[in-house]
Amino acid sequence: MFNQLKAKINNYILFSSILFIIIITIISFVKVGYSLYDNFQDTANENIVQSIKNSSFVVESIKSATIQISENNNIINTLGNADYNPQINPILNMVKNTSFGIAGVTLYTTNNQVYQTSSISEYPTLEELKANQEIEAFINSKKDYHLSIRTSQVADFYNHVRYDADYGIITYIVKLYDQNDYIQGYLFVDIKPNYIYNNFFAYSDYQNYNNIQTYIITSKGTYLKSDKNSVENTKYLDLKQTTVETKISTDKKYLIITKDYLNNSKIVTLIPMNSYYHYLIKLGLTLLVSSVILIIIAKIVAVKLVRYITTPLTRLLNKMKRTDINV
Repeated sequence: MFNQLKAKINNYILFSSILFIIIITIISFVKVGYSLYDNFQDTANENIVQSIKNSSFVVESIKSATIQISENNNIINTLGNADYNPQINPILNMVKNTSFGIAGVTLYTTNNQVYQTSSISEYPTLEELKANQEIEAFINSKKDYHLSIRTSQVADFYNHVRYDADYGIITYIVKLYDQNDYIQGYLFVDIKPNYIYNNFFAYSDYQNYNNIQTYIITSKGTYLKSDKNSVENTKYLDLKQTTVETKISTDKKYLIITKDYLNNSKIVTLIPMNSYYHYLIKLGLTLLVSSVILIIIAKIVAVKLVRYITTPLTRLLNKMKRTDINV
């Protein structure tokens, strides 16, 4: 009977210890897992925000160069002239060479003259550009400059290579005025989105963020295609989404981060969750090994604790037995 009591005490202590270790392990796994996710999410958001700032700075620099060239006296003096001025194209080429991001520059005058850099061929006419409601609205407005992000009304060739309009174009448009403040023309500076994708949203320096795909979503609900993103993963995009948010895809494969970008456009970034799950597996294995070690220690402690408790009782029982014999 005493041995049965001893076994029960041993089992109770061991069971309580194991249950306590399991509860602590689960709580630790959940808390550390959430902490890892928060860190994963925060780091991703910080990197994306920084990339947006860097790319916006470059676009703003191109905008400044565009505005400066629109105030060039050689261009202004040419605007009202009905004759073609061959000195304008070299000036436009100079603007193009100020940034690797500029694909081409085109100048449309109200006298139906068109000047363009040598990198552009088969450019759309001004009337074709006006078919874009956003561009037409700008031309009819009192605004002096406008940023257009679109997948239509794009030049057919850049650098003598046919350009796929699905890749889209980012264009700064500036109105050109004469000395009497009458509009005499429009300057279009085209920026290839691939330059933006490759230089600011590639994330090649971040080991924990491999295979990231970024999409620029226009205000019209179209996305600018890139070699860095795939058509297959467009199923994760909500092209009509207007909110800025961070969420996990329904299949748990991607962390989807949506941010505001240039001129009412959005940046949507798909970050594979593999690295996060890898951390979770490592955490789970670490906690599992730790739990096994603690359970082994608990068993050893339980045995010693039972001995510590039962040894005096055993001595007392033996003493009582000897007393009974003597009596």
